[in-house]
Amino acid sequence: MTHTEHDVYLSYARPDRTLGDAIRSFLEAAGLSVITAPPHVDDAATPWMAEVARRVHRCKKLILIITDHTPVGWMKAEIDFAMRQLGREVIPIVRAGATAELPPRFSPIHLPSDHSALSATLAELGRRAKAPN
Repeated sequence: MTHTEHDVYLSYARPDRTLGDAIRSFLEAAGLSVITAPPHVDDAATPWMAEVARRVHRCKKLILIITDHTPVGWMKAEIDFAMRQLGREVIPIVRAGATAELPPRFSPIHLPSDHSALSATLAELGRRAKAPN
């Protein structure tokens, strides 16, 4: 078994940083250890994608925020790496308006446009993130 240091790797597109930061704050308040992608820098000594892979490898689960900004190719690559290569659970969070399609085996969490339902949705995310694999 691979040693994991964090409960969750939280992935999102750069334009979704505000949403990602809010979900990260919720997960951390729920007692989960969360790591995200490193800042994107052009440094040949530390390839960004290699660092992302290293961080995903150190986590128990991958939470993937999917919006209209999510690059479909990147989403599929992260899912494939986390599930097939590492055997990690992937929990997709889909924002209203997102056009990326997930394979049918997923049970995504849909972010409601109605803020009154948001706390129940986040509670479900917390339960799934804490559940044993």
